[in-house]
Amino acid sequence: MDRSRVHQAILARDIIDMARDNATNPAILEYVESLCWELFMIFGEKHQKVIEWASLSGAYEQQYTALQKGENAEKLADVDDIYLIASRIIESHHYKDAS
Repeated sequence: MDRSRVHQAILARDIIDMARDNATNPAILEYVESLCWELFMIFGEKHQKVIEWASLSGAYEQQYTALQKGENAEKLADVDDIYLIASRIIESHHYKDAS
């Protein structure tokens, strides 16, 4: 398995966990949105992209904007889907290493 694929999955999972743990902190969400956008700029090309970094960036921008307006952020379905994809990649890598 391509190491970049596993590394992107680990980054995505950890970033999502950090954002979930700080879901009411606009400064953290702004940082996470920016970080995801930068990762999109790095990995955005089709041959490198494993995680939908632009989708993550957009989701956290929406969550940040909602918090700034004092609104509840909607459930981030795209984020949940990306988390599941990342977890599967990580699990398959660990399973392969254990064999």
